[in-house]
Order: sequence, then C-alpha cells, then structure tokens
Amino acid sequence: IIDAMWKCHFEGIHDERINEYSNGEKITICDVSFERDIISLGIKGLLKPSTIDLKLEDVELKEYKGYFVLYSKKNPAKINKRYSYRTDWNAALLFMVFKTILAMKNKVDKD
Repeated sequence: IIDAMWKCHFEGIHDERINEYSNGEKITICDVSFERDIISLGIKGLLKPSTIDLKLEDVELKEYKGYFVLYSKKNPAKINKRYSYRTDWNAALLFMVFKTILAMKNKVDKD
C-alpha cells in the first residue's frame, strides 16, 4: 500500500520539490526548509519554538523502525528533530527529499 501511495502521490511531489530546490527556490516540508546549502529545522523549545539554520553538511539522518531523526553533527543532543512515519503524514516525503538533496550535494562535491 505504501509503495502504491508513493508512486501515485508522493513521487510527483518529491520530483516537484527537487526541481524547485535545483532552481534555487526555498522548499519546506514538515517544519524543515531547504535553501541552497542551508537546512532550517523547527525545534520545539520549553518556552517557545525556534528555528535553527544548519549547513547541509552539518546535518545527519538516522533511521529507526517507524521514524527517523535529523540532527546536528556538532551538537546532536541539543539540535535534533524526530519525524514519525505514523504521525507525521509527510515524513516519508521529507526523508526522501533530504536523501536526494544530500546525494545531489555529494555528487557535486565529488565533481
């Protein structure tokens, strides 16, 4: 079912977002924005939510069963955000867009 949903719905949205990003546009999925080599993570704080800007190369992704975490390589204990496939309806889209952008960056860095 998930593969069918991806093919019928999310794959087209993924491709649109990647094209927008490739054209220099800012894209936002969940509370994560991508603009050039900067990722802005929406972080829930005790008093108020905040946004933290990180360089793309300073962000890591760790996948677990049912969810994944985006976090700062330099400060993972304080700068991290968890996304659940069950409760965040577009977490799969965020996951795939992040992986695609990271692969694009790694390809450019190697060339």
